[in-house]
Amino acid sequence: MDEETIFQKAQEALQEGDRVKAKDLLTRLLQHTKTNAEYWFWMSAVVDTRKEQIFCLQRTLQCDPEHAGAQQGLIWFRNHANDAVSPAPIPAIHWKVLIPDLVEEHERPPLLKRKQVVLAGILSVLVIFALGTGIFGGRGRTWLPFRTRLTITPRPWTPTPSPVPSVTPSPAITARTTPPSPTPLSALLAETYTPTPLYVNTPHAVNEAYRLGLSAYQRGDWEQALQYMQQVAEAQPDAPDVWYYIGEIERQRGNLQAAFDAYAQSIAVDENFAPAYLGRARVLQARRPTDANIPELLTQAISLDPNLSEGYLSLSVYYLEVQDTVQAAQAITQAQTLLPDSPLPYLYHAQLALQNGHAQVALEAAQQAYQRDVTLLPAYLAQGQAYLALGEADKALPLLDTYTRFAPEDAQGWVALGGANLQAGGEITITLEAAAQALSLDDELLEAYLLQGQASLETGDYQQAINSYALARRLDNRSFEASLGLGRALYLNDRLAEANSQMSVTAKLAQNDAQLGQVYYWQAQIQEDLQRFKDAESTWEALLALPKAEVSPEWRATASAHLHKLRATATPTPTKTPTSTKTPTPSKTPTATKTPTPSKTPTATKTPTPSKTPAKTPTSSRTATSTPSP
Repeated sequence: MDEETIFQKAQEALQEGDRVKAKDLLTRLLQHTKTNAEYWFWMSAVVDTRKEQIFCLQRTLQCDPEHAGAQQGLIWFRNHANDAVSPAPIPAIHWKVLIPDLVEEHERPPLLKRKQVVLAGILSVLVIFALGTGIFGGRGRTWLPFRTRLTITPRPWTPTPSPVPSVTPSPAITARTTPPSPTPLSALLAETYTPTPLYVNTPHAVNEAYRLGLSAYQRGDWEQALQYMQQVAEAQPDAPDVWYYIGEIERQRGNLQAAFDAYAQSIAVDENFAPAYLGRARVLQARRPTDANIPELLTQAISLDPNLSEGYLSLSVYYLEVQDTVQAAQAITQAQTLLPDSPLPYLYHAQLALQNGHAQVALEAAQQAYQRDVTLLPAYLAQGQAYLALGEADKALPLLDTYTRFAPEDAQGWVALGGANLQAGGEITITLEAAAQALSLDDELLEAYLLQGQASLETGDYQQAINSYALARRLDNRSFEASLGLGRALYLNDRLAEANSQMSVTAKLAQNDAQLGQVYYWQAQIQEDLQRFKDAESTWEALLALPKAEVSPEWRATASAHLHKLRATATPTPTKTPTSTKTPTPSKTPTATKTPTPSKTPTATKTPTPSKTPAKTPTSSRTATSTPSP
């Protein structure tokens, strides 16, 4: 099927109100052609949140800066400053919710709220009007005021709509899984698991109400869906799938306790109903991602239904969060087997590779996730972190800039952006601002303090660097980066004895020869300034004794020059500035991910790449600030 035919079918699906099918078809088109403005413009009509809509409209303008529809759409969202373009007028309409006669036998749920009714009506009328008059084609097109929703709508991806169940109720409810399919995950979920599919769709005594409830569920109309499902539950309280959907709806509405109780009711009705255990695990993940009960519930769900792909995805998220890389790898492999076309297993594979320090593997997996869903924002973050770990900050920056624009609430994204800017040699103030933004979102984020400390060293604000590294060390007293940074900051602030002691502590935290090389490089200079020349000579010799691959040629040359000077004179004159005016790039760049991506990802470099040493300034010429006790 050619692109034109697929695009036409996507338009027809939207006209018929089948947003799931329309989104699937548009996703297929964007997988092959990411520069078509019309595809992005129409995608903005079927995504679920305001942020996603703005994202698609901005991508439309990237492909076609003169696209009037996208310009008007951004004005609608108050996100565009072009006064020459005004939003399209909204036609006055009347909207009625039609309920088939079968529901007359039962109490009808109340009508939608007025605001929802108006928005839904506007959407329907304008879509039909647009398709009928060619509004979306050419320069004269107007913009469709897409509806905005605060949460992501969970729905399955299927090539064709699911068949409508029979009106005749089945004597028993039998769970059946929806076939695995490439469901694009909206990137802005608070928890990073795949959208919940329609796990069951069985006939019920109140079948039409059940069908309408599922329809509202797929639209993300949680209030209407809840009212229909509660109506079915009153008529048929022994149906586990109904209680499960009530739990899912409450979870999407943010009512976690109500959701947890509904899942419990589902299990009480049928203890072998697998998705109810998955639902309870997701509630725990939303409350505390490292809750020890999560894997037990997910394992129970999978044991009841080995094809429950969402269970493996949630297990992947959990094990990534607790950094159990072995279990995470197993869960990701199972998820990928069941969902070969989904972007999520590839995203989690990228996050796992970042945790393990395999940057190239992470980059390839993140690119696979991106190709499967170009709206998956965590894939932008993972690609950016991988490029940063590979030392390609210029490639990381645009990806991380996109991510922080559309996910500004993620502190990890700001840390990654600040680290990329620092590595690329950008303005230090930008890095400091990114670190401050991250800390405003999470004041216990180790990587943000490390970034702030590193940037402060670059600016010569050694007291601020001491403060930042000391706070990082308090968060994790086993952090090599925090310990090394604190030692360097103390040294550059002329607190030599403290710096030497800190370096001795840091040497015990080193996990490889490259890290030992960093300790020796700095400690030898500190010992020279303390006039402990014998100790300095031994430390320089220890540096040269390390494998050549673990120590940069510049550092080896510096060590040789200092040894020559120490051996040539009985009383060498200590110098605070080493022969090589270079400082190492820390072996780990703070670029971790969290939920949606949910892991801290250190980025190690085998041989530290030196950068210029901040010039030392006499202590008397600086204004001291309060220093946390290291």
